[in-house]
Amino acid sequence: MAGVTATMVQTTRVMVRTALGSRVFGSAQVRFVSSPSPSDTAKRAIDELKNAGNQIKEKAATHAGYVANQSKAAAGATENITEKAKQSAQEAWSATKDAAQKVQDTVAGKAEASADAVKDHIEAAKRTMNTKK
Repeated sequence: MAGVTATMVQTTRVMVRTALGSRVFGSAQVRFVSSPSPSDTAKRAIDELKNAGNQIKEKAATHAGYVANQSKAAAGATENITEKAKQSAQEAWSATKDAAQKVQDTVAGKAEASADAVKDHIEAAKRTMNTKK
């Protein structure tokens, strides 16, 4: 019976004096309101606190599950991004190594050809000088 209070009514006679000294008699009702006992109030408060605690617990569990799911999704996305970045870095490194190897081969080949050409020119110059003597 939450919210219901018991009332007791008692009728008493009241005498009222007016300013001119005459007396007027009448009846009045006095109400006595009995409040619930302190133990009932305490029990009700404890029950309300338990209910509030259970609601908070349920909401916290719901939010914890949501956060866990979001964390898993973020971890999966991060792992995917990390794997793609690693793969891109490896591909870039391989392309750089291949390009460096091609440059080295090209430069070395041209250097050898240039060295051979210089040697040939030196030999030709020596021969030319030897024939002029």
